[in-house]
Amino acid sequence: MVVPLMTKGLDDVSPEVRYASTFVLGSIGQPAEAAVPQLRIMLNSHRELDRTLAAWSLVKISPTENVIQQAIPLMIRALQHPHEGVRREAAVLLGQIGANNTAVREALEQAANDEVDDVRNAAQESLSQIKSNGN
Repeated sequence: MVVPLMTKGLDDVSPEVRYASTFVLGSIGQPAEAAVPQLRIMLNSHRELDRTLAAWSLVKISPTENVIQQAIPLMIRALQHPHEGVRREAAVLLGQIGANNTAVREALEQAANDEVDDVRNAAQESLSQIKSNGN
């Protein structure tokens, strides 16, 4: 019941509804697979935050290599977003998907100096995760 409602929210004119819907779908993960076609459409939005959140959600739902490769540059840019929650989630996701990517490690090293504790801690934890995986 939630997935169809949240999928419908991806088309809402209100950015807040789109963002909340995207976050909920990504948080549900693989059981939200029915939303993938709509999230792929959102990935082509002219709005960068829509694309970023769609990529985040797609990685959580269906982490194919293609999705991961599309998400990495968006997540790296998201580390500079004004909203700390976006930066934190980008740092966490990059730690999960970007182990073999030098640009990811460099971006996380910069984010490890973020002014916000949660972002800084997420970046540091992601770097530790990457290092513990031997990369």
